[in-house]
Amino acid sequence: MKVIGKDSRVYGNGKDIIVVDDKYYMLSSSPAKVCVSEDLENWTEYILDDNKIVPMHIAYGNGIFVIVGGTNHPHDYLPTYICYSTDGVHWNYKTIDTGLRTPYSLDYVEFINNRFVFGFCTTGHYIDDPNHKFSKFNIYETTNCININRRIYETSEVNQFLRDMTYAKGLYVACGRNGIIYTSTNLSSWKKQKSGVSEYLYGINFGKGQFVITGDKGRILTSFDGVNWTIQNSQSTSLLMRSRYANGMYIACGYNGAILQSIDGINWQDISNNHSGVIYGLCVHNDRFVMTSNYYSTTHTIPLRYFDVSRELSADGDADSSLFFFDKELNMLGIVDYFISLRWLRKYFEAGEFEIVLPVNDYMKQFIATDVIVMRNNYTEAGIIETIEYSDNGTNEEVTISGRFLSALLSRRIVKNKINFIGNTIEGMNTLVNAMTPLTSQWETEIVTMSSPHIEFQVTYKNVYDYLCKLAEYSNIGIRVVPNVDSKVYMFEVWKGVDRSSEQNENEEYSFSDDNFNIEQGKLVMSKKTKASYVLVGGTGEDNNRVLVEVNDGATGFDRYEVFSDQKSLSNKDLSDSAYREKLKSVGEGKLSDGTFQLEVTALVQQDYKTKWNLGDIVNIKKEKWGVYTTYRIIAVEETIEDGKKTIYPTFGSPLSSAWDDE
Repeated sequence: MKVIGKDSRVYGNGKDIIVVDDKYYMLSSSPAKVCVSEDLENWTEYILDDNKIVPMHIAYGNGIFVIVGGTNHPHDYLPTYICYSTDGVHWNYKTIDTGLRTPYSLDYVEFINNRFVFGFCTTGHYIDDPNHKFSKFNIYETTNCININRRIYETSEVNQFLRDMTYAKGLYVACGRNGIIYTSTNLSSWKKQKSGVSEYLYGINFGKGQFVITGDKGRILTSFDGVNWTIQNSQSTSLLMRSRYANGMYIACGYNGAILQSIDGINWQDISNNHSGVIYGLCVHNDRFVMTSNYYSTTHTIPLRYFDVSRELSADGDADSSLFFFDKELNMLGIVDYFISLRWLRKYFEAGEFEIVLPVNDYMKQFIATDVIVMRNNYTEAGIIETIEYSDNGTNEEVTISGRFLSALLSRRIVKNKINFIGNTIEGMNTLVNAMTPLTSQWETEIVTMSSPHIEFQVTYKNVYDYLCKLAEYSNIGIRVVPNVDSKVYMFEVWKGVDRSSEQNENEEYSFSDDNFNIEQGKLVMSKKTKASYVLVGGTGEDNNRVLVEVNDGATGFDRYEVFSDQKSLSNKDLSDSAYREKLKSVGEGKLSDGTFQLEVTALVQQDYKTKWNLGDIVNIKKEKWGVYTTYRIIAVEETIEDGKKTIYPTFGSPLSSAWDDE
């Protein structure tokens, strides 16, 4: 990994940085602003009111951006503010109840456990009792930045300042000044844990089943339970301000341009490449780690650093013919560079499928077994062998291995305890995955870096995989489980296809049409068997007291298709009658359907696949003789290879999200 330095050419003082929906959001404290870029080259700057906030930290969740920071008027009788936005462009300011007459700097903000958590700490003594000294934690939580709950925890120890916080394994873990570590299950009651160090602890993150804390003088601590901590040798003496975990890798960075990397949190390697300065921000986007520093002394512009990691496999020879086999611990078992035929079906909302026919020989027999993992050259997805079938036609012996992609592993789990969730869909997905019985200790859920629809659901005893697929279709967001063979972890990821339709102007447009000579053959199925033009939704209650809502598109006579949707399990708790009826109406609207429309074609220009269009993308479809002129999402791509001939079949479905139906 090579760390590359880059001048952002943005005048300012660099602070935190995050990624949301493929866009970077970088803070500058002086001048106060938010800088937005898609490529780290071109930045759009949005000025903030530095009389209200000096931006330092930024977080995203539930469709909301939140900025906290300091103040330019620390001794004036002014409010303490946070900044929030739903689009990262237009910012609102909200005062925070601190209980104090002077503004205070907010030291951190994190989106954890489906809520924003931020705060500050004070220390002192009571006026009427100078011997009674204390430290006070002021901790705030909110899901919407409108209703904000303040929690106060007081300890008799002084100088107990919290600097960062995370949440995992049902536990909030916070670290700060003088080597302090505190844990809580509810943000109200806190317990101090023994860290074994006295240095300032600045950053905390969680990954690969353990908490990792970084701090002054190169301090790094790890813990699997948040209670028992181990001091690790970072081989650095720099103040390590930030740490992140992604792609099976821990990264820590801070003063003196320090950038440290570790696979296990124990053994650390300096990869800073002789860079200098103070690194304040650290984010991860796909396979790229990006860092921000304060400023160049000559130009006063914000420096960037980044490096790329890759999960792709490679082998000599034809990329299409190479197959890689791994055991459940992601140790490589063997490489095969020849097969008789292959079918590789990628799907957007659910697990894909594969079927591979191989010749029988002694080498392959060593590792062909159920639960063996199969990967291809330069493919994100991987399959797991579920079925093995041997055949002998009298001349040749063949073995057919088949199965689904790794997200099918989630079908081996159920939701054991009731989960009540309110928030964005991606957080809901992660909540389900994190609550299930672990598939392996080498497991992680990807950091949320994209927006998703708001949702409310209550679930218990359902199959985890089935429910995740349902959430994926509702939000129009793809799901997958990806192995990182270098760091030996499995990652649950969500992802979005690219809009390449004529209805947008941000991305290169792509059209499948006869005019473009990029499709041939094809199959179009249109059916009214699944049509619904009138939906009667039944809510709570019995007989004449049952709440019923009608949803109707106005069709009459032969054109009216009536269906009933039983939503008795949809709770009306804490809802007015009108609000509950609106909720039922939303379900009914999701049931309205024009019927089945399914289009499959053969893609002719194969070099466009994965470069100009890919699974999940929204594209234009034009098939004149069939009267098809529309925009659809690519919901599946099937590849077949037989006798050296490769064929690609994209399948198209609706590009729009559906109403949530929790039947």
